[in-house]
Amino acid sequence: MKAALDLFYDLLARLGYSHPLHAAVSHMPIALPLTAFFMLLVAIVWRRSTVALSAHHAFVAALLFYFPTVLFGITDWQRFYGGAWLPQIKIKIALAAALLPVLVIGVLLGRKSEGKRGALALVYTCAVLGVGALGYYGGDIVFGAKPAVAADLQAGEKLFTKNCAACHLQGGNIITVEQPLLGSKYLQNLAGFTAYLRHPTMTDGSTGAMPPYPPDALTDPQVKDLHDYVKRTFSPPN
Repeated sequence: MKAALDLFYDLLARLGYSHPLHAAVSHMPIALPLTAFFMLLVAIVWRRSTVALSAHHAFVAALLFYFPTVLFGITDWQRFYGGAWLPQIKIKIALAAALLPVLVIGVLLGRKSEGKRGALALVYTCAVLGVGALGYYGGDIVFGAKPAVAADLQAGEKLFTKNCAACHLQGGNIITVEQPLLGSKYLQNLAGFTAYLRHPTMTDGSTGAMPPYPPDALTDPQVKDLHDYVKRTFSPPN
């Protein structure tokens, strides 16, 4: 299974796409129930059956996008998080499982919504709450609360958030998974860290996706602040 996933993601990387797939499709099953909900409100208030039909179509599309979104969520979880059972992952799995029957019921009710718009509004509301919670916990994985950082590391934390966090989320590496920041040999001393930061290369010596950071982008004092934060945050304990 892992070999097949690696082959799939490596193929995408060769084609120029190296980011998680789940984020690229998750907007659809989140936005579409919201669209359907507000369209249904318009249909109820102004008695527009054509708008109710459009709301139904949006909800059908949400159900269709549910399946690739869940699939890519699972594959991204295995690829970028090593299948780790984070608390947010457990909650997202439970919410996604609960959302599916809600979407199915909404689609079935929407086929003949005349006289059932109250029930349909309730189902749409549940779907909106469900996708909202899924979005919240998805964001919490990426941007969630972190332990307080010591005062002497706060400057480095800001530099990391601005320059590094997008690719090195939680000490990983979403571009080159096999070269995580966590425990990297380049964190052992400031000289090696600075040299790599100025001229980053792959393990074979070739130029990778990481851009260089010359002194006009990060000064030597800033590099030291960044190194202090990264080393103390992402070095494994003794």
